Amino acid sequence: MVKSLGAGAAAVALGSGTATASSDGYGDGGYGTGVYGGPTGTLTVATDGARDVGETTATLDGSLTNLGTAASANVAFEYRNTGDATWTATAAQTLSSTGGFSASLSGLGDGDEYEFRAVAVGSDGESTTGSTAAFTTVEHLVSASTDGATSIGETSATIAGSLPDLGNADSAEVSFEYRDAGSSTWEATATQALTATGGFSETVTGLASDTGYEFRAHAVASDGDTATGNSVAFATTVAESDPVIETFDVSEAGSPNPHAEISVDWVVSDADGDLNAVSVRVDDADGTMVRFSETRVGGGSASGSESYKIKKGGGEVYDVTLRVKEDAGSAVSETKSVRGD
Repeated sequence: MVKSLGAGAAAVALGSGTATASSDGYGDGGYGTGVYGGPTGTLTVATDGARDVGETTATLDGSLTNLGTAASANVAFEYRNTGDATWTATAAQTLSSTGGFSASLSGLGDGDEYEFRAVAVGSDGESTTGSTAAFTTVEHLVSASTDGATSIGETSATIAGSLPDLGNADSAEVSFEYRDAGSSTWEATATQALTATGGFSETVTGLASDTGYEFRAHAVASDGDTATGNSVAFATTVAESDPVIETFDVSEAGSPNPHAEISVDWVVSDADGDLNAVSVRVDDADGTMVRFSETRVGGGSASGSESYKIKKGGGEVYDVTLRVKEDAGSAVSETKSVRGD
């Protein structure tokens, strides 16, 4: 049975209990603010993390997860070097709904650890703080670059590098490490002291011909930081072999007339396979050239015969010189004497 209530009140049977409401049916304790009507809960903010961390900069992220009873909230971050007592605050941002927010920091110290937290102050005066997170900025370090090799010969090469950045140091000792390509052991050049950024080089000798090498620049800064450049490869040149005179025969026909008739037979070779020319020169006893001829040749071997008639040269002594050269420029020669009978 439902008991009749006076004006301004009402009762509803709800099983074993009852619920009451004010005369308008929606007052406090019924369906009004704080129960079913307006915003509920408390103001909350979350510290999400740090991104785009550089040497002196970073971006902080946070989220306003609940406005509570406030219509809006001012959000920001507080940050400091880990271990410091005082926080530094970023500029506040006003949010009228939940969501993410961020702030960019600059002027940080390189290689330093920082801690930060998101904070929020609601328009109703309520305030809250997120959990504390940490990040470490990138340290400003010395750097070394391996540039390349020049003046490469059979047993030597000049290797070059550069010091693009000293980091936080006043100076650096720079050098190179090099080795046969594929070897497990590096050899080091002498160090050079640099007090400013710039290039450096070293000529290494005693290398093996026709051999592949790799090298890299290395730097040790005065503050103890170190850096090594990428490896760069080069190969020494093939050792050139001089051409060889295999056969060199000189004869005189020995005719009864007063003329000299000189014959030359020759065979030459070159292990590099780049023969270029063979020449024959005939000089009289005074060193004056009386005959000369040159034959163009190629490849790894060549042969030929030459004949020279010198009028009224009978009885004189002549020096006959055979000279062979290759494309690379090296040359060898041999001289023999003959008498014109």
